[in-house]
Amino acid sequence: REEYYLNKREPERKMEESEDTFNLRHDDWLRKMQNSENKAEVIVAKQRHGPTGSVQVHFEKRFTHFTDLTEST
Repeated sequence: REEYYLNKREPERKMEESEDTFNLRHDDWLRKMQNSENKAEVIVAKQRHGPTGSVQVHFEKRFTHFTDLTEST
């Protein structure tokens, strides 16, 4: 899940970085976190009688439950 990797890369303020620059980077990170929330990618690498590829799905982490991704989620 992209959210997992983004969470590990939360921006930290660099010594010589201005507050405005840091805030821009942090706001960008927050926007990416919100866009990736509750989304996961299922990769179908092998399938006997069908297509392979990846599918974006809705992920409910409280229950480890995957459902179809709709436009509203």
